This record gives sequence, C-alpha cells and structure tokens, in this order.
Amino acid sequence: MGSLQFADVQSRPTEFLDFTSVTLEEFQQLVLPFEAAFHAHMAAWRLDGKPRTARQFAVYKNCPLPTPEDPDSPGLSGKISTY
Repeated sequence: MGSLQFADVQSRPTEFLDFTSVTLEEFQQLVLPFEAAFHAHMAAWRLDGKPRTARQFAVYKNCPLPTPEDPDSPGLSGKISTY
C-alpha cells in the first residue's frame, strides 16, 4: 500500500473526514499545538522512551518523515482500524 500525503486528500473533504475523523479546518487547528507538544516531548525524551542526555533533538530540512500536516503522522490521525 502506498503512502498517503496531506496534499492527496486536502481537496476532498469527505475522504479527508473519513481518513482523519476531523474536518480539514479542525485538523489545521490541531497541527501547530501537536507539533509544539511533540517537539517539547522530544527535547526531553528519546524515541526509545529514555531521557535525552547527550544529543539535542533536531528536525532536518531534508527529513524523509511525514510533515505534521500529513494524515499518516503517528500522533494526530492514529491508525485506521476496521471492525
């Protein structure tokens, strides 16, 4: 299955709502607070859950990870599950 990007669904409100469970406007309001909380957490903790002691957390400009606006970002949209 291919990767779904924010740009792919932002122009289709019904599909966006189905995928994220929030409207585009609600999602955009969540992006900045979520990003700030994520950076605050990463400043103190490593990805393995241990306290950060040596290296500082930094986001590189050419980082291949999804941007905060991407619906498949781990914290914002979560995983889609079917029952």
